Order: sequence, then structure tokens, then C-alpha cells
Amino acid sequence: MTSDNSQDILVVPRGAVSCLKGFARWSEIDVATIAEISRSRAWMPRRDAELSSDVVQLIPCAVVRDGAGKYSVSRRRADARKDISKKMTLLYGGHAEPVEGCGDLADILKENLRRELEEEISLTSADVDDDDIEIVGAINDLASVKSSRHLAVVFNVPVAGGSVSVRADEEFSRRSKYRGEFMDVAQIVKLQSNKQNRFDPWSKLLFQDWIRPESESGMQIGLSNI
Repeated sequence: MTSDNSQDILVVPRGAVSCLKGFARWSEIDVATIAEISRSRAWMPRRDAELSSDVVQLIPCAVVRDGAGKYSVSRRRADARKDISKKMTLLYGGHAEPVEGCGDLADILKENLRRELEEEISLTSADVDDDDIEIVGAINDLASVKSSRHLAVVFNVPVAGGSVSVRADEEFSRRSKYRGEFMDVAQIVKLQSNKQNRFDPWSKLLFQDWIRPESESGMQIGLSNI
């Protein structure tokens, strides 16, 4: 994830995503909304975007699963921002930066996601086939103006080998046993119920509106491309 506040990052006008609340399945988002996100996207220095209430930053994120359908879980560092400090997460990703030769929104998001996966959990193109990376939805946390400055674009990323190696010590706790550990739904439910191990806001929304319904119904979620 970029830490240079002068670096340009991908943003859209707040109005383009105002209809999205909580977790929204991509296949159920109105086609006009997706078209508006693509049309109105722009680049803005991160320092300006973090202070603006007029734009929302698009954050490509991955929920990583092994061959058994278990989910990779990690714990954030204690010195992370207040809403995610020490919290568990089901998502890996970061800000989208300009990519040379990429003009299409889907390509920009995927290329940035690949970079983040390699930087954060050591997944490369040798571990994950590009055709297997599929978009599942978007998360818009409207709990506050600050939380709504970022919108997660969530991709499902299967890992055949069933293991990841967390390398981003600036993001994730080095002392925690939760560093990419794969867990099934029952284990996540138990972890979520433990008051000392609660998940970050995006992970909670993803779990209650996508992971839990999917596991309870036993049905595959319909995936579609940008």
C-alpha cells in the first residue's frame, strides 16, 4: 500500500457510489451505477482525497480462499488507525495507483490488487491465475464521513496451495498467530464472538452479507466482470 501522500490514487465522485450501502453484490449493482463509476473516475493526490468529502477512494481488496473454501485471516497492528487497530481482517488490498498501459477500470483494479497481494501476503502470478480472480462486490461503510471516504471493491482470490506468507509487517501484527491463517465459517463465527478478537468494519460487512449467506445456502455466488 502506498504511503506517499503526494501519490495519485483512484477516486470517484461521492455521488457515483451514493446508492451503495454496506456490502453490495456486484451482480446486483445497477448497470448505470457501474458505468458511472467507470466514466467519472479520476486521479487525485492522496493527501487531498483523504481530506475531501466530495470524492470516494476506490480500494481493490481480496478475500483469499483455499481449496477447501476456508478464508485467510490476519490481525492488524496495534498502531493502525483507530477503527482497525488490533482488529482481525478478511481483506488484503490498498489504494489504486496509475498503472502504465492500463486504461480500463477492471485492469487498473486488478493490477493494483496483484501488487498488493504480492507485497502483503507474497502471492504472485505463479500462485493465482488471473482468470480465477473475480469481482464479488463493493463495501461502502456509511457509519461516518471518514469511513465513507473509502470504498472497497472486493475480489475473490482462490489459492490452490492453501497457504499464504504475510510479509507486510507494517500492516499486520508480527506477534499474532493470525497471519494468513485459513479458517472455516464456524471458526470465524467463534472468533467474531470473542470480544477481544473482533473484525474490522469491512470484514464484518463482508461476513454478514456475503460469506455467511453463501455458506448457509450452499450456493455459489454469481460473479460478473466490470
